[in-house]
Amino acid sequence: MTDRNAFLPDVEVVEASFGAYQLRPDGIVHLVAGSGEHTLELARAQLEFLRELHRQRGRRVLQVIDIRAVRRISGDARRLINSEENSANVAGAALLIDGGLSRVIGNFSLALGRRSSPIRLFNALPDALAWLRGLEDG
Repeated sequence: MTDRNAFLPDVEVVEASFGAYQLRPDGIVHLVAGSGEHTLELARAQLEFLRELHRQRGRRVLQVIDIRAVRRISGDARRLINSEENSANVAGAALLIDGGLSRVIGNFSLALGRRSSPIRLFNALPDALAWLRGLEDG
């Protein structure tokens, strides 16, 4: 179960196989990734979610992803996350990290990724949201 304090109050939070997400009023998708290993199966489920949201909205998705509880991302999952297939649905991604393992995972993902959509690491949600809003304006 996800810590509900990570989300806006009074806005629905949906539990999914890959974590819990909230469709914020500002249009940004806030995802709190599940703890443990992020597998190819979970990455595929997340890609399908983003593809459907992109289709419904008619525009690519801005997302903030809290990866602080993730302990490992499989190689296959990382390749799918960094693929053009995924980037086709994502206008920008802000990874919310802490000073521990999530920083290592985030930096590793940035180093290996050849994405056409921008991605950055943040320690604070307000900073991540401000950066994403700037992408929307740009």
